[in-house]
Amino acid sequence: MAAKASDMNSPAEPTPVHLGLPSTPPEPMPGCVVCAALAERRTKARAEGDYSKASDCNVKLVTHTHRAGRATAAGPQVFPQVLM
Repeated sequence: MAAKASDMNSPAEPTPVHLGLPSTPPEPMPGCVVCAALAERRTKARAEGDYSKASDCNVKLVTHTHRAGRATAAGPQVFPQVLM
């Protein structure tokens, strides 16, 4: 059975999108100065109503790695580019 020309030209029904509730924000790793700075920026961003920046901080908290001797209060290295 061939499709009618009128059927091919009619707009398709939009597919509904179902979004879930936002997940719980990530917690900073105790003793990590990078995590602490990101959590502080996130708090400030939320207070200012900048939820995009707060979300960016959440992403950076989740993707920030904790290797031995890296980015801890006692450690020698802090990576400011993570905070940008």
